Parts: sequence; C-alpha cells; structure tokens
Amino acid sequence: MSAQIKPLKPYFFNKYTRELPQELHGHITAMVGGHGLLFFGDDRGVVHIAQKEDREFRFRVFVVSQEHHPIEQLLVVRDRDFLVTACRDDASGKLAIKLWVLPEGDEDPELRQVTLVPMEPHHRVTCLAATSRAQQIAVGLSNGDTLLLTGEIHRQRRVRTIGPDFLTPPKRRKGEPAPPEPTLRSTDPVSVNGLQFYEEAENRIALFVVTSHAVRAVVTTGKETHLLSDMGCPGPNCCAMSNNHEFFVYTDSDHGVRGFFASIKDRDFPPGNTLAYQDECTQIFWFRTYLLAVGLETRRQIMTQDQAPAEGERERKHFIKVYDPKNKLLVFIANNEAPIRFVTSEWGAIFILTSANQLYQLEEKDVHSKLDVLFPKNYYDTAINIARQMGFDEDQIADIYRLYGDHLYQDKHDYTRAMEQYLHTIGYLEPSYVIRRFLDTQRIEQLTRYLDALHRKNQATPDHTTLLINCYTKQKNLAQLEAFLTNQRECHFDVDTAIRVCQQAGYHDQALMLALRTQRFHWYLRILLELERTQEALEFIQRLDHDEAVKNMKKYGKALVQAHPEESTRLLIDLCRTSKPDDFIHIYVDQPEQLIRFLEECKTNNPAQSKFFFDTLLELYLKTDDLRQLGATEEYNERVRERRRQASLLLRNQGKQVDRTNALVMCQRAHFRDGVLWLLEQHRLYAEMLEYLIQETDRPEDERYRDIMDKCKRFGSPQQSIYEPRLWIQALTYFAKLRADECTPELRDQHLREILNSIRTYSVLPPLPVLQILSENDEITLAVSREFIRSCLTAEEAEIRKNEERITQKRTQIDEKFREIHDLKTKARTFQISHCKHCSQRLDLPAVHFMCGHSFHSACLPNEHECSDCAPAHQEVRERHNMQLGLQHGTDMYDKFMREVSGSGFPQVAEYFGKGVFHTAPAPQDTARARRAEQEEEDEDEGLEDDLDDLRI
Repeated sequence: MSAQIKPLKPYFFNKYTRELPQELHGHITAMVGGHGLLFFGDDRGVVHIAQKEDREFRFRVFVVSQEHHPIEQLLVVRDRDFLVTACRDDASGKLAIKLWVLPEGDEDPELRQVTLVPMEPHHRVTCLAATSRAQQIAVGLSNGDTLLLTGEIHRQRRVRTIGPDFLTPPKRRKGEPAPPEPTLRSTDPVSVNGLQFYEEAENRIALFVVTSHAVRAVVTTGKETHLLSDMGCPGPNCCAMSNNHEFFVYTDSDHGVRGFFASIKDRDFPPGNTLAYQDECTQIFWFRTYLLAVGLETRRQIMTQDQAPAEGERERKHFIKVYDPKNKLLVFIANNEAPIRFVTSEWGAIFILTSANQLYQLEEKDVHSKLDVLFPKNYYDTAINIARQMGFDEDQIADIYRLYGDHLYQDKHDYTRAMEQYLHTIGYLEPSYVIRRFLDTQRIEQLTRYLDALHRKNQATPDHTTLLINCYTKQKNLAQLEAFLTNQRECHFDVDTAIRVCQQAGYHDQALMLALRTQRFHWYLRILLELERTQEALEFIQRLDHDEAVKNMKKYGKALVQAHPEESTRLLIDLCRTSKPDDFIHIYVDQPEQLIRFLEECKTNNPAQSKFFFDTLLELYLKTDDLRQLGATEEYNERVRERRRQASLLLRNQGKQVDRTNALVMCQRAHFRDGVLWLLEQHRLYAEMLEYLIQETDRPEDERYRDIMDKCKRFGSPQQSIYEPRLWIQALTYFAKLRADECTPELRDQHLREILNSIRTYSVLPPLPVLQILSENDEITLAVSREFIRSCLTAEEAEIRKNEERITQKRTQIDEKFREIHDLKTKARTFQISHCKHCSQRLDLPAVHFMCGHSFHSACLPNEHECSDCAPAHQEVRERHNMQLGLQHGTDMYDKFMREVSGSGFPQVAEYFGKGVFHTAPAPQDTARARRAEQEEEDEDEGLEDDLDDLRI
C-alpha cells in the first residue's frame, strides 16, 4: 500500500562532518560499523579500525591481504564479535572469505576461519550477509550467483551456490491462476545487489536475495524458494531489514521502496509499506525505526544573471533522506554534490561516506525535541507513536492524547475524533475534564460513548452511571440501554445507582430486569410495590430462599400485610418456624387482629419465645381500640371478654416469660382487674393489692368487702405460707374511716368485729392503738369493740396470774438456795469421792474438791478456781447479770440522749454516731410487769453466783 509521506521540518536529525585520515582519501572500498567500532577497507588489502574518543576518531590498521588485494566487502556479525572480510587469496587468487575475532583492546583481530571459493578474475563480491551468530554466511557475486557458507566456525564450511535460475514457483492460493514457467537462464547480465537473512527460529532461516532482475526468498533450512517480485534492483545496497522483520527493497520500475513482511511459518511474504518518490534511489539503509535512502534527485539548474540554460535542462543532485515508515514522515533531507558511496551506523548515529572522502554523521535528536517539532504542526498521532516507541509511561502518553483531543475539539470542531482521543485518557485524566465539554445536547452521542468506556474500564462512579443512563433515556435508545444493562458478563457500574435511575426515568421493566439479574432482590420488590404489583411481589418472596425471604419481609412486609393479610401472615408463620417472630411484629402496624393470629400461631409452634413477644401479645389482648368500630354491641363485649380470658391464661401459663413489671403497668392502664391482682400477688405487694380492692368503688359494696376480707384471711393468717399481719391493720383503718353515707353501717360493723377478732387472735396490734384507730370515727359505737376489749382484759388478767405464780415459784427456789448456802457456811462437809470427775481414774493427791460435790486431779483441772463441770451454768448466770446491767445503763443513756437532742438535735446525733453509741441491743418486754419479773429472777441468780464463789474450797 502506497504511503503518503509528509515532510517535516525542523528535522529529527542533526548533521555533522567528521574528518578522515589523509591516507584513506580515494582508497576506501568498503565501510561497516559494529561492536563500538567503524571499519574501513581499502584497495591495498588493509582494514582501518576507528575508535571513538569524545568527538574525534582514533585509527589503527591490520592487514588482510599481504599481496595488497583490495577489500571488496566487510561485514560485522550482530551477536558475535566477528568481522567478515571478502578479498582475493594471496596464493591462489581465489575468493577468500575470512572470519576475524575482534579483541576487546587495541590488539589486532585474530583470524579464526578462511573459506576459499573459486571465482573468475573479472567477477567481484557485491554484498555480504550473515545470521546473528554466523552459522550461515551469504556472499553475493556480480555474476548473479549467491554463495551460502554453512557449518561451525571451527570447522571447514560447506559452500552452496544459489544461481539466478534456481527458482521454484510460489505456492498458489485457492482460485489463483498458475504463474508462467520460470526462465532458467536470463540472457541479460545478472548481479546480486542485496542479501538479508531472516531468522524466525534456529531451524527456520530465510535468505532474501535481490538481483538486478528479481527479488526472492530462499529458505536456507529447506528447499523452498519464493518469488517476491519479478523486478530487480539496479545497484548494490538496495535492501534493508527493519526491526519488525519487514524487508525493504527499492526498484526503479516502481519508483519507490517496497516492503515485504517475512514469515516462514505461514510460508507467505505479504506486502508491506510502499514509499513512492520521483527521484532515483541508489541505496537504502535501516536505522532503528527509520529508513534512510540516498540517490539522485532531479531539479532545475540554478540560474545566474549572465547565464541562461537550455529549455528542459536539469542538474543532477545527490540526496540523503530519512523516512519514518510507521508514521509516514520524511524526518530529514540533505543534498550533496558528491555521490554517496557507503552508509553504516554505530554509536547511535548514521555515518555516510561520499566519493569526495566526506564523512557525515547524522545524530537523532532526543525525544522531547522531536515532540517539540510535532506539537506545533499538530502531528499528535505521530507524537503518540514516538512516545510509545521510546517507552513513555502511560500517563505521559495519555497527556498527549489529551492535547490531541483538545486540538480536535477546539480547533477542528471534530467532536467525534476528539472523543476517540479522550477515550485513551481514561484512567489517567479526570473524567470531569472531558464530561464538561460534551454536556451539550448536540454532543450527547459522544458523551454516551465516553461514559460507556468509563464503565467498561471500571473507572465509573455512581454519578457517571446516573449520567450514562440519563443519556440513554434522553436518546430514547432502549436497545443500547438494555445492552448496557444486560450484555455484560460483569457489571462495570454501580448497580444500585443504575436501578434507581432507570426507575426514576420510568424504565421499570429494565430496572426489574437488572435487579433480578444482579440478585438485588430488595430493589426488585421495591419496584413491584411502587407499581402496586403486590401479588407478584408476594409470590416472588415465596420463591426466595429462607434468609432472603426473611430479610425482604422485614423490609416490605408491612405493605404486603396491608394488601394481602391472610397470605402474608401464612408466609410469615412458615418463616418463623426457624426464625424469631419478634423481627416481624413491626410490620403489623394497624393490623392487631392479624398480629394476634400471627403471634398465637408462633406460640403454638414454639412456646419458648422472648419476653418482648409475650409482652406484645399481652398488650394486644388488653387493647380494644380496634374493636370500637363494632360499637356497644354484644359482639364487642364477647370479643373483649375473649381477649381478657386469653390475657389471663397467658399470665398464668407463661407468667415467668412475661416482664411482670411492664405487664402490671399495662394491666392497670387497661383496668384489667384479674391481671392486676395476679401480678400484685406475684410481686408480693399484698398491701397494694388490698389498696387496689379498696379503690374499687364502682363494684358492689358487699363484693368489695368480701374480697378485702378474703385477701386478709389468705395472706394475714399465720397458718398460711405467706403471713402479712399488716393487712389487718390496713383493713381496720379502711373500715374505721367509713362513714354512714359511704357504706352500710351494719356491713361495716360486721367486718370490723371480724377484723378485731383476728387482730386479737393473731396478736397483730396492742389494744390501745386499735382503740385509737376506732375512736377516730364517732359513728362506731362501743358495742363494736366491746367483745374485743373484754377479750383483751381477760387475757391481761390471765397473764398477771401466770406471772404471780412464777414469782412465787422463784421465791421458793431462792429460799432453798439460801438455806443450802447457810449449811455450807456453818456445817462441815466430808468429801468421800474416790474417782476424778474428769478422767474417771482413781483420785490421788494432789486433788481439788469443790463444794458442788465434784473432785478432780490437780492436773485434770484447767482452772483450780472453778469446777469445770459447773462452769457453763455459772457463765450463763454471769451473762444474764451483765445483760441486766447493760439494760439499766442503756435506760439512763436514753434519758440523757433525749435531753441533749431536745434542741436542734442534729450535732448531738452526729456525735453519738461517731462514738458508736447506736449499737444493736435486745429490746425490753412491752409490759412493765414482765420487766419486773425478769429483774427479780436475775437478782436471785446474781446472789446465788456470789454465794457459790465464796463456798469454793
């Protein structure tokens, strides 16, 4: 394909002139570069080696031919330190192909191998080529033959001759006509003008052979030969191989350079680039990514003032042109008066030698200088290619794309091509930079393309998704919207945002489709409910797995229960067989009847529910707001009674699972009498329970009084497991305050007599406080309390008689004790005890005898001053005596304390607390008679203890 070349100026190369030694002028026959050296072969059989030192060359020489045969060709092997020379052999005159090993220092090259080939005297070597490691060396001759030297370096090589008549018809494609029979021998003189090796692999090597009549490719590792062109090249150095294995060759017939892509594997060499020109090319050379061409150009002779050329007369000028085939640019051009003889490269530069012994050096400019040339000319695509070739980072390349896009947008107003460039900046350029430029309605197509690319490259945000879907909807492009939503294996966008935008734009089917595809079930149900497709939503939830169904019923169950209460409740009951009903209670707002049914079914399936569950169920039983629509009808009353019955059963059967404090509040608020009484009893709040009964003034009087008395008898009797005597006092106080206008006096007096009897029977309160309570109501007569007073007095008299009998008994005992003491003091006593009281052994001296009649070994007695057997009884007497002293002392302290606190009192109380005065002590008896009896008894014990101490032996 012919390439349209664009000339570029300033150029990519700088041109310099280098000096050659005077002794080389007019004698150079070959030039080549490689491995950090330049090699010049002369017509005297000497190779001159140039080494670079700063900006100058240093030369040294070594002799190839002692007989001064001229050096016909030079070649440097690419991957080995080898130099190949071609000249006549000194002895035989044959063609000598010598392989030299290049040293690292300044030593001369070492001759490693010589291959001698017979050659006519008038023939010469036109070109050389070698594989990367010199396994094969090709030698082109002026007679059209090609010598192929194969074999190892340390052995004699095998020479194979490829003649110009060695042609094989190319492989035909299907339907292609058969080519004409090849000519076996051309009568015109044939010369090999170019050789290039192509190495696809070690065992697949092709040799491109360019003669003056044809271009062909010979597979040197096989037997195939491919005719690439039946037009040859007129002179040497007419072909070159690029870095990407594109073989270039120039022909006069085409007036340009043709390219062929090498590929042995496919057994085909398809055509590549074609560079057309009007001038005559004499040589081509490949350097990095550039193709250098030298030759003759035609232009009009420069006119002088006193000279007029003939019409049509032209002057021939030699040119140097450097092309960039990939970017279709002419990046350097220079004219020269003298013909160009040799072209080579080394040290990153191109060296050109003219017939006038001028050595030019072309140095490529740095990449930034080249970009500075391209940007003003708006050659952004070329700049991008160069940046990639030079290994720029992607963010730097993206910046060039941005400049390219800006140029097309602002200068060319080519928004489509501008968007193509901006697409390459995704991931490196802030998307808002591009989006702002294409927000106009007329550019919505380009904006859509950019947003779609953002999503495909996972660079989109939810805002980008919103904008893209809005673009689709504004364009009414339903097909593209569905393709974006469904035709991707992975969603490169925020799915929730996409569903929301589709829904808002009215594309409900697309939103549902995307939600279902991405398993966004909550979105799917939400859209169905907004479309009032509740039956479909309910059926969809029924098809979900358990966890998804539970999650979505928590969120959307309220709407479903309102639309389909029966079906939704059945579904929830099934779900709650393995989950907590508590999570679904909230969805039954304003649906108490269905909620009661739901909770009751759940309780039946699993009685072990939470406190919140039972509290909710109890609250529902106690509420009747939803039944008010029935009015004051028998159905209303029946349903209220049924709920209260269920509430009672719930409290009694699941009482431990109910929060009793909360339940008590609910029952009191709902005036649920049975529940309040049951809960107060469970809390042991008997006084509050009695007060609740007292406050029931709306109930019949006899029933209320009967309930009060029943509770007092049940919880105020010592025979019961729970004894709360204060209930009788509370009941007494209540009945004692009732006036005639508030009650029936006969009923009141009847219950008062019963209460007084119980108070007297159970000794709940002394008579005096009871009479004080009764005296507060002047309507209560003495007849009510007469029996109570009589029984109290009778009991007091019986107590008095009992105490007098006890005093008489104590006095008799005291008299007996005193007589015994007198006998002990006045009469002798004989101790005839023969065994120790402690160890029961025979009593030996020393022994201790006590007046109580007990005797001990002295060693068996822990305390010689007290009988160990009688000591516990004596200790008890002493303790009672000390207690009596403490009580007497406490009484005195009490009188003193009351006098001190008669004023403000607080400082004295604090002082006594600090001294530890308020300690726990036994309380005295209630009656004075009991205290006097105890005092007399303890006085007797004290006197007896003193007498016993005096009588010890």
